[in-house]
Amino acid sequence: MKKFHHIYASSVQEAVALLAEHGAKARIIAGGSDQLRWMKDRLDTPEVLINVSRIPGFDRIEWREDGLHLGARARIAHIAADPLIQERYSVLAQAAAVVASPQIRNVASIAGDLLQRPWCYYFREGFPCLRRGGNICFAPTGDNRFHAILGGNRSFIVHDSDAGPAMVALGAQITIASVRGTRTLPLEDFYLLPAQDLRREYQLEPDELVTELHVPTRWLGARGTYVKIRQRGSWDHGIVTVAAVARVEDGVFQDVSIVLGGVAPKPWRAKEAEDLLRGQAVDEALATAAGAAALANARPLSRNGYKVAMAQDAIRDAVLALV
Repeated sequence: MKKFHHIYASSVQEAVALLAEHGAKARIIAGGSDQLRWMKDRLDTPEVLINVSRIPGFDRIEWREDGLHLGARARIAHIAADPLIQERYSVLAQAAAVVASPQIRNVASIAGDLLQRPWCYYFREGFPCLRRGGNICFAPTGDNRFHAILGGNRSFIVHDSDAGPAMVALGAQITIASVRGTRTLPLEDFYLLPAQDLRREYQLEPDELVTELHVPTRWLGARGTYVKIRQRGSWDHGIVTVAAVARVEDGVFQDVSIVLGGVAPKPWRAKEAEDLLRGQAVDEALATAAGAAALANARPLSRNGYKVAMAQDAIRDAVLALV
């Protein structure tokens, strides 16, 4: 690991000032489960690490009249175990409970899970791919078993966060700070597709810091479920995941939100499935049709066509779980 300076920031203001001072040479660290891996493998060699784990209130889980507010450092394990989150936003608690391993959940932060870089092995092993400034994505002609089937467009990474699909399904917002001030935007819009930017996954500038996640009250107390399909049941990333929330009355979906993970470069909203289900009495046939509608535009690569059927079945199972 290359030599670096490690600085504890005592406030958001100090952290963003340090980011502005050191620019692209600096990285933010909290739990560090992903960032340290990059540094150990010499895939990322920052000169300055700005540690935000000691900023007061940065790990808060706070309820207000407008919903749930999570500090960027809120730990995944605490989110999974929080009784009110389990009761009010069950899909988020379920997703947090299956992030990685218990050891990682105890140190990993909500912002860290949402901001993890792609786990594509070409990208992680240092291949000169599009994400690394090259002119080719190696997935289409290489080992693409775990790559994107939706939204790829030249780069076929997938977003592996568990909390991401759940938070997008709940309509979460993300707040970002810099020396220029703060801005808040829907988490769904925070993520970028390759068609928007081939080098970045997020609308986050080098001098910006994620400070808070807000889950509004729209889905407060709604039914929720999280389906995760993975190779191993211990700590693997999801091959396909589904976060679903719905308001159901007498078996009829009054409103519904479904977001896929593991199949696209960002948490992927299954709008076709939502439109098909909304206002309908749900049975197995309709749940199956919703899965088929959501994957109608899938474009699998040579070795990941199995993901289409897997995602269809996962949506069907999630929808049936809601009723």
